[in-house]
Amino acid sequence: MILLVTREDVAADPPDAYGVLFHPETIGHRAVSGSHIRFRNFVAKEIIAMPGAGAEAIEAALTASAGLVGAIAVALMRRCFEMTLRFAKSDTRNDTESIINKQSVADLLIKMKMRCEAGRALTWKACSSVGRLPEAAETAHLAKIFCSENAVQCVIEGMNAVGVQAYQAKFHYGVLLNDAACLPIFDGGNVGVRRREVEAIFYYTGYDPLASTFGSKL
Repeated sequence: MILLVTREDVAADPPDAYGVLFHPETIGHRAVSGSHIRFRNFVAKEIIAMPGAGAEAIEAALTASAGLVGAIAVALMRRCFEMTLRFAKSDTRNDTESIINKQSVADLLIKMKMRCEAGRALTWKACSSVGRLPEAAETAHLAKIFCSENAVQCVIEGMNAVGVQAYQAKFHYGVLLNDAACLPIFDGGNVGVRRREVEAIFYYTGYDPLASTFGSKL
């Protein structure tokens, strides 16, 4: 069962019916409220999901949000790649040419771009399939896992390409890494939730590996 709790509901109930136990200080996405709250004999009038239907509603919302996390990760990787590419084209390290002409730097940029574009394609596939294919949940979970974990690696590769200057706050790599670090664990952690969802799909009798792409009728 899922209830919609409004500010008016909180005001109408006794003071001890709604309480905030603590506000944990978190890294990354600091604007998100992660407070731990407790209800005691709380009365809420608006029902989103009736008893017995709450789990299904939450699962559907969690599946759809997986693609959104993929999009967040892709945007972060794009930003990181553009920052690193600009630096690599402009900085010479007191040499006669830009560091992008060094194979080691170019290789890091290539890996970053591949991560970004692969994540973009998988996210597009996930978002365009949810609501259209019954099997799209698999792709959505894969997009969340793949993109969030590659975002972390992408930022690290960008920092390796830039070198010690990436530690400076003005280069913003710390901000990107701070946000990237939380992507694999929020909105359903990749280890405890998302991979277990994919694992459960694989267990289905008659599972078709191509159904999440083409549908089960083909």
